[in-house]
Amino acid sequence: MVAIGSASVGLFCRVTGYFVVELMLYSLGPAMASLPGNFLQAGASLVLGLLLVVALRRSRFDLKRP
Repeated sequence: MVAIGSASVGLFCRVTGYFVVELMLYSLGPAMASLPGNFLQAGASLVLGLLLVVALRRSRFDLKRP
């Protein structure tokens, strides 16, 4: 399923981006300490987003139709 692959790439980009910014703002220790929380947040978003996609597809929701 394309949605799972795309969401996984987004998860990786988000966590990596957060890590790089926290590394620049703080240092290596706090950036490493925030990784589990960032993965948890991104993972929860991934799961909820995919559930929403599945629900909308099953309801035959169409953005093109007024």
